[in-house]
Amino acid sequence: MYYPDNDLLPIFFDTRSETDNVLDHLTEQIGRKGHATVSDLMEIVGLKSSEVHEHFGWTSTSEFDVVAHKNGTYELHVPNFQHLYQLMKNGQE
Repeated sequence: MYYPDNDLLPIFFDTRSETDNVLDHLTEQIGRKGHATVSDLMEIVGLKSSEVHEHFGWTSTSEFDVVAHKNGTYELHVPNFQHLYQLMKNGQE
């Protein structure tokens, strides 16, 4: 099985509200589906995803972190994702 790289590049935004909108969207996905996928995140920020990204994700946004930089940009630190089948199997979804 192919596993995508678990180190998503830092994602930068011009404003805090853009960063918050991404986190809000992921939180909505988790509320609706019980999880948000890597594909969900990539689509939100305008990156191309593949079908394999649909199988990996998160069940919470609590470990996502936003860092403000001195140049006025905001960086979204993305936690490691897990295979969603494993999360469901372990009863974490």
